[in-house]
Amino acid sequence: MNQSKNFKNDLLAIRYKISQKIKKRRKAIDLDTKVLASKVGLSQSSISNIENNKQSIPAERLWQFAVALGCTPNDLLPPVPDEVKKFDKNLEKIENDEAKEFAKAVINIT
Repeated sequence: MNQSKNFKNDLLAIRYKISQKIKKRRKAIDLDTKVLASKVGLSQSSISNIENNKQSIPAERLWQFAVALGCTPNDLLPPVPDEVKKFDKNLEKIENDEAKEFAKAVINIT
């Protein structure tokens, strides 16, 4: 139960960070919400809801925001936590080790 609550809190924090990055980027390029809404195919009230963390954005819509704001989708996402980066590095090492073992096995068979 506690893990589920933490996951939900993490998702809310991510949504908040995305909404703030969108708002900051929009203001930095001096774009009003009406123009942004037109560019991404949403209503002005939806843009307001997104920027005020009342509405989430699906991944494909995030792409549209990035294009409209002249940046990449990655620019609108929060940084990846260090523990995830460590996990990715460990997974890559495991995959490399498994690939080496597989190659050795194939060589020994032939």
